[in-house]
Amino acid sequence: FGWEWAYFVECLFALPLLYGFYKIRDDENEGILSLKAPPLPPLSIEEAEEERRQQDNNDTVTLDDDILSTSGNSLPPVEPNTKTKSKSNGDLDSLWAEIRICLRSKILLMLIMANAAFISVITVMGTFGGSFIIALQLFTSEQKAAITFGVSAALAGMIGTPLGGQYMDSVLLRKNACGSSAEQLVAIIPRVNLGIFLGFVLCLPTVIVTNAALFLFFLSSAWMVLFMTTSAMTLCIMNSVDRAYRPNALGFSTLMVHLLGDVPAPIFFGWLKDTLAPNCVISSTGNFIDVRLCLTEQRGIRQCLLMAYLWTIWSMIFLEIARRLALERLRNEKQATIGNLVLPIAGSPALPGGKKKGILS
Repeated sequence: FGWEWAYFVECLFALPLLYGFYKIRDDENEGILSLKAPPLPPLSIEEAEEERRQQDNNDTVTLDDDILSTSGNSLPPVEPNTKTKSKSNGDLDSLWAEIRICLRSKILLMLIMANAAFISVITVMGTFGGSFIIALQLFTSEQKAAITFGVSAALAGMIGTPLGGQYMDSVLLRKNACGSSAEQLVAIIPRVNLGIFLGFVLCLPTVIVTNAALFLFFLSSAWMVLFMTTSAMTLCIMNSVDRAYRPNALGFSTLMVHLLGDVPAPIFFGWLKDTLAPNCVISSTGNFIDVRLCLTEQRGIRQCLLMAYLWTIWSMIFLEIARRLALERLRNEKQATIGNLVLPIAGSPALPGGKKKGILS
């Protein structure tokens, strides 16, 4: 059998997982094929305010219609204001309108840039990692190098991804931040940034080590820590916009990460590798152009590795900007909540000085 059968083998291994998803039952759903509608999520502050304005507009229109009908006026009825449609009724009628909603979220844009830089490094290592190891002569044969590298990367992803999701769940429960999206962002983003920083630190020894076991140990450990941040990054992207726009944010983020991350990154770093180590380019025969001269260009390979690792700094910078924006949103939400609590109550007795008594006063 050749590699063309690998896809079908993967599908067979995925069948038990798909069957498990089909049988999932919990308090909120009855399986992926169930017709039971999920419970409506609670409204955010912006959604509640918009719904209140819509209700006020409808009440005003109804009152005007009643006055006209009782006075015998023949004017046509006033049409309700259609500019403030409820999100539950669907106020987006075009793809461009949905994209504009995503572009208005500064937090989402920063998270997309951070995720693009992160995915760039993962894609570059997945694309050129095998050739890097072969060029560094860490293994005696190319087949052994490719298999060992592939198994190490796969195990790192299989272990790191579920561990990261479980850790994020425990963080949210411990921080009691399951209610507000801003609270979740403030709790999660610093830990995502810390995970990427630890992965970056663990990658650095691979630039200088010459032992195959140490190289794979540091690289696998770094990948496992980096993969632990993937589910948390997805959760941050979902919480960067209102609940009604989360599918749009995920789709828009995926598209932009491809455009800015895993598509151009292999092209750029492939050019960089070929420039720093021109004799380590793999020809159409599957071998290096000049194996003897490639051994003298290992410094260029290690420089290319270092440049790929340094690319994660962009991810850390954008995540820090996103954290500050999320902290600002959380402060604004708390101020809005306090402002709603101290609003004067209609019909409440006036205090000395002409002030009305509020809830907190």
